[in-house]
Amino acid sequence: MKRLLHSNQNYLLCLLAMFFLQHASAQDIVYVTPGTGLTITPGTSFTMDLLTFTPSSNFTIDDMTVTRNTTITHPASNTYISRVYTFSSTTPTFSGDIQMGYQDGAELNGLDESTLQLNVYDGANWQPFVANTNNTVSNYVLTTGFSNFTLNEMTLAGTSAPLPLLWGKMSAYRQSGQVFIDWGTLQENNVGHFNIEKSFDGRSWSSILRNIPATNLSLPQEYHQADPVYSPDKLFYRIQEVDLDGQSSFSNVVAVSAEGSRNTLVIFPNPVGNRFYISGDNVAGLRQVQLLSASGILLKTWAGAQDGYAVDLPAAGVYYVRLTRSDGSVQYETLVKK
Repeated sequence: MKRLLHSNQNYLLCLLAMFFLQHASAQDIVYVTPGTGLTITPGTSFTMDLLTFTPSSNFTIDDMTVTRNTTITHPASNTYISRVYTFSSTTPTFSGDIQMGYQDGAELNGLDESTLQLNVYDGANWQPFVANTNNTVSNYVLTTGFSNFTLNEMTLAGTSAPLPLLWGKMSAYRQSGQVFIDWGTLQENNVGHFNIEKSFDGRSWSSILRNIPATNLSLPQEYHQADPVYSPDKLFYRIQEVDLDGQSSFSNVVAVSAEGSRNTLVIFPNPVGNRFYISGDNVAGLRQVQLLSASGILLKTWAGAQDGYAVDLPAAGVYYVRLTRSDGSVQYETLVKK
């Protein structure tokens, strides 16, 4: 049963009593039971501890615990306050505003509260966000304008030097007997170059294009390249960025279906761990994604395309994913859990 949270609903206190855990240690602050689903509707402010979400589109968490800690789980170089909010798994994408509060004194770890920024771990990397409001009287930082960002862990940290790179969107597609790879960046700083890597199984990679110059601009940039060696097989691509100091990072992986294949959408990695992705033609046109057991029992449903699909499969074996497009057409894919 999914619950939608509206600002004018008179059962709000009942909902809070259901989802908040009143432990003496105040560590686990929210628990949403599997299959219940907590949906925060657009424009509604939902507060847990000193953390407030105001989404601009429906934001749903399910089968998830939100915990308050004093230290981060994923390593980072910035000094941060002794208040960290951790999600038991990476959330669906969030769009909207986030306000995070703090307590004066030892919790600040010597940081100047006027310089605090929200730092979010999205499941792969830490990202700092420029604060819209630093209220040093009421002790909170307000950050607005999140767009389709996944949440795994968050804290407040001091202002740092800009990150070398913030990845944008990436895609790969067949056109006129070639495979084209497009990717974008939201910010570049001290990036040396890009390399394009290719794989036939999503595990073993080789470079196909190297030393593509970076622009190193703070504004969003777009890149467009063609695979120099055409293959009709199912293909996987990723981008490696190499900093001027030799450090490097990778983009998300995207897949291209085999030439002539009736399956225009590809699921990877397969076998799957705790998250899979969908790539291919017109992913944005997905109306619904459903996970089914080998016997056809519906296990989970996602409305529309997501940046990733978190799964907690009960056992190793074969599962099925039903992909429904906006035109009503359906594609089935096999998903293997080892």
